[in-house]
Amino acid sequence: MMPVNYTYNREGYRTKKITGNQTTHYLYESDKVVLETDGNEKVLVLSRERAQ
Repeated sequence: MMPVNYTYNREGYRTKKITGNQTTHYLYESDKVVLETDGNEKVLVLSRERAQ
């Protein structure tokens, strides 16, 4: 099993996940993840749902 490491900000939101050699960064708008990028800043997921 591959180890997974997480990084969180002061509010407790996950900002980064590292699994093996893959890194995912999370960008929030309010408390919703609106963008996920890889370690090269390539967009992985762009959420259409916006915080209210």
